[in-house]
Amino acid sequence: MTDRFGGTRIATNLRGLLASPHGDAVRGAVVLIGSDGWDSDPPAELAAVMARLSRRAHRIVWLNPRAGAPGFAPLVAGMAAALPYCDRLLPAATFRDLLDAAGQLQSVTCTEGRKWFTATPTPRIIA
Repeated sequence: MTDRFGGTRIATNLRGLLASPHGDAVRGAVVLIGSDGWDSDPPAELAAVMARLSRRAHRIVWLNPRAGAPGFAPLVAGMAAALPYCDRLLPAATFRDLLDAAGQLQSVTCTEGRKWFTATPTPRIIA
């Protein structure tokens, strides 16, 4: 068993996607990532691949099942490394959260600049 302590390999899988023949499919796309941010790959690797992904994708939306919890802060190393490259960080613990996220995705047609936000440079946590 090579990964008995858990954690996903987000950086490895995103790097694989971008290097594959399907990597061009994210060009101009809205990319949804669903994870709590507990990544087995080093945070620097996740930051590097997220930077590359953010240059290719139109928007990156991270759905985190922990984001709606009271007192949540994106302190897990993987989530903290990815956050600067995300346009939105949304909770995804319940069906209601997913419905709310789907409603927010309707605004991705915004064409004023790269980010959805103008007042704050970092993604907002919508509870």
